[in-house]
Amino acid sequence: MAWSLPRAFRFDLHVPVCFRAKGQQDWRQGRTENMSRSGVLFSSEQTLKPEDDLEMLFVLPVAAGDSGAVVLSCEGRVVRSVEPASRESPFQLAATFLRYQFLRPAMAEEV
Repeated sequence: MAWSLPRAFRFDLHVPVCFRAKGQQDWRQGRTENMSRSGVLFSSEQTLKPEDDLEMLFVLPVAAGDSGAVVLSCEGRVVRSVEPASRESPFQLAATFLRYQFLRPAMAEEV
């Protein structure tokens, strides 16, 4: 009998994401489709190749009465890249999370 972990629950979360290949200067823009404890699915006009290491920044929504937004800074790896179905459609990228940390917005500006 093979052991397998159940697939992580995915949260339907649509927030902006900034991403870049590890070691690159320029950030690219995208939007998340869903996120779990292990990774994220997002869409973008630009793509990366599977196995590319990347850095990602997400601005997460806050609860009413909270003291400000939280930025999730992640390192990960692209596991899937899907070509657009048409010229008007974006690429879809799936990436795993390897490391992450929570930042306040002022700290994210330094990244």
